[in-house]
Amino acid sequence: SETLICKYRDQEIWETIDPKALDDADMSDVIFNMNHCGRVFARTRNNSLKLSKDDKGLNMETELWEDDEGHKSLYRDIKRGILDKMSFAFTVRKSEYVYTEDAETGTEKVLRKILEIDKLYDVSVVDIPAYDATEISARNALVTESELRKAESLKAASLAREKYNYEKIKMEEK
Repeated sequence: SETLICKYRDQEIWETIDPKALDDADMSDVIFNMNHCGRVFARTRNNSLKLSKDDKGLNMETELWEDDEGHKSLYRDIKRGILDKMSFAFTVRKSEYVYTEDAETGTEKVLRKILEIDKLYDVSVVDIPAYDATEISARNALVTESELRKAESLKAASLAREKYNYEKIKMEEK
């Protein structure tokens, strides 16, 4: 999506990132932190941070530890929705610019299209993102596993009931 990066007098600077921009990016040592600085919570180099790409963009997954006060407070702020946006820091290998002008207002629009990212440095939970379409959420892995097992049990019980009812109907037909 396009996002407004800067607005000054009669000029607007917009940016968009091509869906394939990360295809050849160096993601060998990416860190997860807050607002692109400070404490490192996880990193790809030691497999505590997992990154993946899909048609919507870049996805990240990490585990926050209960015995770490910084992790606990970050988890709490994400869970409460205080922190709910993401960003990433990178260098650009290839980009192009498109210049247009609004005939009515005379405002020049500069659109920077990022076509190829060279190196990805971090993924950050942020309080104010450049791209508002980003999101982060937290879930308790133990609760999620428990909910998954419960759903599997309910499905198994439902299948058993259906089989029992089918067998019962077959017996009554005889």
